[in-house]
Amino acid sequence: MKSKSHFSALLTYTPTEEGGRPTPVSSGYRPGFKFPFDKNLFTGIQKFAGTDLAFPGDSVHAEITLLNPEKLTGKYMKAWISIFLKVIN
Repeated sequence: MKSKSHFSALLTYTPTEEGGRPTPVSSGYRPGFKFPFDKNLFTGIQKFAGTDLAFPGDSVHAEITLLNPEKLTGKYMKAWISIFLKVIN
């Protein structure tokens, strides 16, 4: 069963020289995510657009599907709208 992604993001992986990973990650990688409005760590699946690998220092567009979205119900939409409004004002 295919899950619908919860949001899109431009991800930039920290270069190895700056403390980032020494190896590339594949599309389907499941890192932890922290949001500025919540203290919990969330797991999500990253599906890259246009590539299968991201190397340290690369930026890639990805669709993110959270594995535990019920913990964020109503929180992240309000936060993204708030951030967007601050940017355009």
